[in-house]
Amino acid sequence: SCLFSLGMLFALSDGECHEDLTRYGCIPVVTDANIYLAVVMVSIDACLFAGFCYKWWKLINVFKLSSNNQILMEMVQSFYIQFIVTLVAMISCITDGVINL
Repeated sequence: SCLFSLGMLFALSDGECHEDLTRYGCIPVVTDANIYLAVVMVSIDACLFAGFCYKWWKLINVFKLSSNNQILMEMVQSFYIQFIVTLVAMISCITDGVINL
């Protein structure tokens, strides 16, 4: 899907530069298909992330039943770090898409 997305981005994007680059610069042109494709890819990522969180939640609930609480806390802490990093990346991607609409 990544190669497909990049191919669509290159195929459906264009731009024009003014003769006086220092004064007017260039104008990028992006088709609506690129925007829809980005929204679809972010939605797919969000669904996969939700599935990941659900599986981890089920795993943590299984480990809560065990008597060794130290292993559980280490696993939960490592999950929180991964969760926060992934959440920041997803929020950044969504924010970037909204700003560039």
